[in-house]
Amino acid sequence: MGMSQANISSRLSVGKFSKKEYEQMAEILGAKFVFRFEFPDGTRI
Repeated sequence: MGMSQANISSRLSVGKFSKKEYEQMAEILGAKFVFRFEFPDGTRI
């Protein structure tokens, strides 16, 4: 991702990543990044 493991760990602890960075992490991990709101009644947006 072009950053040190320490920097990634630090940013993970506070959630300071852009949507593009989360998508890049997902691609590296072979996963799909999904960004949405989920409400208590099960509604997902």
